[in-house]
Amino acid sequence: MQKFTAWLRRHKTKFLDFGIIIGFTLIVWGYFNAPVNINRMQTGDWQDTHISKVGTVTVQKLQDNAPYTDIRDVNKIDGIGKVKTSQVEHYFTTWDTAKADMWFPLVLIGLIIFFGCIFARHVVTSDKHYRAKKLDEKYFRDDKNVKR
Repeated sequence: MQKFTAWLRRHKTKFLDFGIIIGFTLIVWGYFNAPVNINRMQTGDWQDTHISKVGTVTVQKLQDNAPYTDIRDVNKIDGIGKVKTSQVEHYFTTWDTAKADMWFPLVLIGLIIFFGCIFARHVVTSDKHYRAKKLDEKYFRDDKNVKR
């Protein structure tokens, strides 16, 4: 444990840079895995979805039964199986707000880690400059005629 704390004291900025990368990764992952509102989908939007093998017949069935009050209403559509229904429930929602079970907390945690590490890195590096300035004043205060 002492070796780790000594390493951490010497390499604070590397540790904080790693935290910045982790926070940014969580933000990006959460953003790109956020569910899409199924009631706002247009015909051309269905081609860009994550659902594999969504044909024009399935898209037409989903659009004909819209708007949905709950995403589980997809279960009631004839001709759409369990696999396709679970995929639709995973990638789509009926909410207009930022409610979600998994991605929203990860984005918040990522934001906290990202900006917390940026702030801590700023404090650590500004502290180094402050200490260097104090040492400079301490040892070279009487050298007023020396050019630097």
